Amino acid sequence: MATGSTFSGNRWSFSSPISISSSVWHWPTPRSKKGGNMPCILNAANEVVNAAFRQDRCSFLGMAEIIEQTMQRATFEATPDYETYVRTDAEARRIASELL
Repeated sequence: MATGSTFSGNRWSFSSPISISSSVWHWPTPRSKKGGNMPCILNAANEVVNAAFRQDRCSFLGMAEIIEQTMQRATFEATPDYETYVRTDAEARRIASELL
């Protein structure tokens, strides 16, 4: 739940909680706990959407959806090595950028 607040004069005013039903409030997802190169996929997608959010190219709630879709589409490898992480980072960034 999130609440809205305003500041007027010397006083804060808080509204009733609002309900936001989005996967952004349910992190981490089961997919993110998978291990292997999944944390690399999540991190790369997060960096892309975070930059896009700060440039007003992605909504706050849209960030979680793009990260989740990137985790679904990127190639998963259970026992990654360094080269795998390099490929994974590039692939996840490409996928997340395409989803924007």
